[in-house]
Amino acid sequence: MSLEKREEGKGLSKAGMMIFAVRTTTGQERTVANLLASRVAARNLPVASIFVPEVVKGYIFVEAAGPHVVDEAISGLKHARGRTRGTVNIGDIEKFIVVKPVIEELGEGDIVELSAAPSRV
Repeated sequence: MSLEKREEGKGLSKAGMMIFAVRTTTGQERTVANLLASRVAARNLPVASIFVPEVVKGYIFVEAAGPHVVDEAISGLKHARGRTRGTVNIGDIEKFIVVKPVIEELGEGDIVELSAAPSRV
């Protein structure tokens, strides 16, 4: 999900995008998100991001230009049950956004470049 600064209390991103919740079959959230991403790319729909929090079952969140965009994107999509009414406030889902430290993404045998040495105090 893009982490742009949102207008407080309005569910709007800086670019005027809104966040919508989409109901899914429980356990199929990631599948719906992948199918949705493919459809958005194929149809060139104005969707900025798709967010699938691990702890929220049966829902994914879509940042799009309007409800009609989300409706078009999920129409006939397997395991997508529909869009909820209204928008989602960014404050309600911010707690699910976790920034991973880079060290978690490194694996044995990866090549890394150090750009600075630790300073001595």
